[in-house]
Amino acid sequence: MSRFLHVVPYTTGRSLAAAYNEVVEKADQSFDWILITDADVMFLTPTYGHLIQEAIDKHPDAGILTCLTNRIGATSQLTKDGKMGSADLLHLRNVALERYKQYGSTITRIRPPVSGFFMLFPRIAWKRVGGFRGSGRLGIDWDFSYRISAAGLPIYRMEGLFVAHFYRLDGRSAS
Repeated sequence: MSRFLHVVPYTTGRSLAAAYNEVVEKADQSFDWILITDADVMFLTPTYGHLIQEAIDKHPDAGILTCLTNRIGATSQLTKDGKMGSADLLHLRNVALERYKQYGSTITRIRPPVSGFFMLFPRIAWKRVGGFRGSGRLGIDWDFSYRISAAGLPIYRMEGLFVAHFYRLDGRSAS
């Protein structure tokens, strides 16, 4: 069984790619998979780790595994209802519980771009595409997902895993 490590990279500098790469490079080598999430992501179901582990076990060929959320730029990661402006955690938790109940461990193959609020990838895929690239804080995730796809590695979305993302809920820019 491949193990995963969940990290929330942060940098006071301008290069998010460098922060992501540093986390992967310094992570214990016994972890084959790295899960990077944004700091404003909240898991809403107690079994999220089990769903993640099951997805890894069933799809070891994946270049990236991701999930669904309420607010993000990449539409392939939004629920079918689209962006929800709600900050009501009970409402969002109910959405997460309903998705888990309806879809469980169902996986769907998607195309890039993938937004980096939730990116789970095998270390070997990260090495294959040369890690994260770019400067600044925006576009690093989309670039990585396009290069993963171009390398012939599939990108999958976990249908039963929904996380709350408070991304720009107040209307402010991410940068």
